[in-house]
Amino acid sequence: MQNIKDDQMQIITGGGVSAWAIAGITAIITFVSGIIEGIVHPRSCAD
Repeated sequence: MQNIKDDQMQIITGGGVSAWAIAGITAIITFVSGIIEGIVHPRSCAD
């Protein structure tokens, strides 16, 4: 294993996921699950 100096650690970037990415993924999952729910359990519009 190599030791990394402090100035080298300042340069390292990546691996982070923003809150907007998490919110977008959650919205897509919710939308797709709603579509699947509508296909599996269809209801008429007269309810």
